[in-house]
Amino acid sequence: MKRILSETFFRKIGLLSVASILFLIFVGGLVRITGSGMGCPDWPKCFGYYIPPSDESELIWKPNHEYKKGQMIIKDEKLWVAQSNFTTSQSFEPTQWSVYTKHDYALYNPTHTYIEWVNRMVSVFVGIFMVLTLLSSFQYWKTKKSITLLSIASFLFTLFQAWLGAKVVESNLKGDTISIHMLASLVTVGLMMAAVFRNHAAEGLDRIKHLGWLKVLVYGVILLTLVQIYYGTKVREAVDEWMPKAQGSGHSWTQLVDYVLASHKSLSVFVMAAMMVLYMMVANRLEKSNMLVRALSWGLGIAALQIVLGTANIFFDLPAVARLLHVTLAGMLIAAQFYVAILVFNYKGSVIEEKST
Repeated sequence: MKRILSETFFRKIGLLSVASILFLIFVGGLVRITGSGMGCPDWPKCFGYYIPPSDESELIWKPNHEYKKGQMIIKDEKLWVAQSNFTTSQSFEPTQWSVYTKHDYALYNPTHTYIEWVNRMVSVFVGIFMVLTLLSSFQYWKTKKSITLLSIASFLFTLFQAWLGAKVVESNLKGDTISIHMLASLVTVGLMMAAVFRNHAAEGLDRIKHLGWLKVLVYGVILLTLVQIYYGTKVREAVDEWMPKAQGSGHSWTQLVDYVLASHKSLSVFVMAAMMVLYMMVANRLEKSNMLVRALSWGLGIAALQIVLGTANIFFDLPAVARLLHVTLAGMLIAAQFYVAILVFNYKGSVIEEKST
């Protein structure tokens, strides 16, 4: 317990929590582009098992076979759930089972199942890291209470994410739940970063003209990016809905989802422009080695790469690699922006030399 209550442990486990959430966004993107979201039709188990079946034969009813309560079979295009522990006789007894009614998805695809299962295992590790971060944060309760409160908020959002993950499955991947799931993960990243980097602050901001406007622009960029990411999730929903209709119709998928795609593209231009303004406001006054300049450089680079990937998705008909990177880098972009906001918010008036010209 003494080790958990050390500053070094908090910093390391906090960084691990942030990294694991970003990795979970990557895995979630993999689930999305492969269509594996219903690979496990129940939650938190997978077909009623902690380790999912590796072959469809394991989900077929068998005579003289032992079943545990909660385990599932696929019969007559329905999911059936064992009501208790029992051994089957020579014929199927409906009274031993109940039809799974939370949704009507009753297919088994081993690839989808194991991709979704890996997604859930990563979620478990995220939860463990978040619990350890929360416990470690209580060392700051008397000295820097904000760190503990931010850690508590991060943990509560993690619980919300777990609950929402179950609702995503129960709704058979209803679009709105997926969008909220993505945005909630980004908020969790921001809260966790605010706790871990509570002592990080930019230097030399008194050399920046219009510092008040700089702060407004920083927070505005984050809000704008979150809205843009939201529209990105709506594009994905629209693609799922309209792509089957586009096939054989002579229309491109972009024509069928232009009402949300146009908003997503337009916002990307505004985000990029705002980040360029931020960078110029800072880079013209501070050294390139300044932490704030470096963070903005990373954010600007990621934003530019996002535009390239988005363009590739449009012109090359949604290639899987581009889609996966696009989702993953969205998380990294918002993380870079959160770090910029943290540096600015924590600024207390320290000064460094103005960049020589």
